[in-house]
Amino acid sequence: MTVGHSYLDPTTGARVYRLTAGSFPTSSGNWGHDYSEGGSEVSLPHTGSTRTVLVYNWSGGHWLLDFTPGVGVSNPRQLTGNLRPYADISFTFSTNPATGYYAYVGNGSSVVRFDVRTMQEAPGNGWPVSAANVQWLTQSENDGLFAWLASGTTNMTAYEPSTGRRQTPSFDSGHQVQVDKGGRYIFWSRNGNAGLIWDFTTGSVLWNIPGDPGVPFAHTGMLRRRIGVTNWNTNVPYNFGYLIVDQANSEGNVSGPSASPDAHTNGGWIQNPPNLSDQWVLVAHDGPYELSSGYLAPSGLILWTINGGRRLLAHHYNTLSDYTWIPFAKFSSDGAYVLFTSDMNGSGRADVFLAEMPAGTVVPPPVLSSVSPASVAAGAASFVLTVTGSNFASNSVVQWNGANRATAFVSATQLRATVLATDVARPGAAQVTVVNPSGTSAAHTVTISGVTATLGVYRPSTGTWYILHSSDGTQQQVQWGAAGDILVPGDYDGDGKTDVAVFRPSTATWYILRSSDGTLQQVQWGETNDIPVPRDYDGDGKADLAVYRPSTGTWYILRSTDGTLQQVQWGAAGDQPLP
Repeated sequence: MTVGHSYLDPTTGARVYRLTAGSFPTSSGNWGHDYSEGGSEVSLPHTGSTRTVLVYNWSGGHWLLDFTPGVGVSNPRQLTGNLRPYADISFTFSTNPATGYYAYVGNGSSVVRFDVRTMQEAPGNGWPVSAANVQWLTQSENDGLFAWLASGTTNMTAYEPSTGRRQTPSFDSGHQVQVDKGGRYIFWSRNGNAGLIWDFTTGSVLWNIPGDPGVPFAHTGMLRRRIGVTNWNTNVPYNFGYLIVDQANSEGNVSGPSASPDAHTNGGWIQNPPNLSDQWVLVAHDGPYELSSGYLAPSGLILWTINGGRRLLAHHYNTLSDYTWIPFAKFSSDGAYVLFTSDMNGSGRADVFLAEMPAGTVVPPPVLSSVSPASVAAGAASFVLTVTGSNFASNSVVQWNGANRATAFVSATQLRATVLATDVARPGAAQVTVVNPSGTSAAHTVTISGVTATLGVYRPSTGTWYILHSSDGTQQQVQWGAAGDILVPGDYDGDGKTDVAVFRPSTATWYILRSSDGTLQQVQWGETNDIPVPRDYDGDGKADLAVYRPSTGTWYILRSTDGTLQQVQWGAAGDQPLP
């Protein structure tokens, strides 16, 4: 089978692609890839469906190649100079679906970020970072928290690029670090198959894991608040094991049989099911496969969950026992592919292959249905944009004109993102998209309206508004209000245009002429002696009805986001509210 072509696993029907050969990406006797529990070696899609993959000939040559399903492999390029990894597991691709084109590499003196499309460094956002002899470079979802080990030492570095916070604890023994996919916690592997959980937030050890003769925590798969392992301290054919990261003394057994006592585990697929013990772990036997001991699916690329799930993806068919050419099976961070090395039943050479996860396993691309507000006024303050749609995930990111914005996951159908004041400083239109590891949604437009009534007067004798529109010089005349009313113009419907509105103290009633549809909005809010103070207090792009009561120094705000009362005591009797 030639490079870029595929076959169907004879048992499961899963599609398996061949990525390397004797002459691709360059001439080499064998090809493999980095250790199973290290960083991500299959990128998220970054140019259509194209991904980039890291391969290694274990003679100092790390190469990138592009993989496009249904097309093949292309664009081989070696990592050299400042982009050359210091060693095995000194490299990881971005886990942020919005930046699938970024990779991070420890080059011996620093950790740099670069763009795999241009092969140029991409400084900024906390990068590069000075760090010597980096190995075990891993990170949490969305590139939130990184950790690495200075080779040959017990000195760990934990680094949060968004804040620049960096901590460098040292431990008594050990050789491996892994970052919880949900951030905050880091697993440190110690001698005797023991370990500890270190808390980045507090800068301290959360709890110690005893290891032998109990569940051995080596060759671990780090998930979100869970770790999966093989427990070879039980009887043949052994069990799986686990712990709950943020719960001390939570080690336990999962019923077997296991894949073998000589197996590597990987937790690189970033998942967030309602029950975190339903996350899939990947395990593969690491030498010539054995058929006589009752192990689970010999030669299998096996997926399992703490709650008892078992799936066979495909077979690796590797017969080599040489450490450098064992499968080292590893997920892509979106769970779409599994990377592995194999000599394909004794072919005489090792190559790298990519098994495709079945359709429906991975969350489909996000669908964006609506955004609110759909229009804002130029010069508005920062506000929260509510995005509605489907197929949203915990690591979905809302983008504003292609730039990531701080995103809060509400549900699979709703996200909330913070739009900056600088985003709406000038009139125009912004394109809003949602990015998942599985793809990007179609764009929705948010209109940034310019000032439409730069000149306006109100004639109390007739209750008439005279407005001169700056956009086209036209005049608008609106009869709205009565003698004694207080003017309270504002954008109450969130369309980016100021609505004609008055507050009638005699009845504490607001009369708003909505510019979006020309209808009357009439609301009783406040008391006769209250002072109206409409503003966008909840940051949703709409003016909220609000009054200040001088007799008590109390503010009463009707939040437009959810219709609830916000009551704040601020001021003393007789004070006047600032505009």
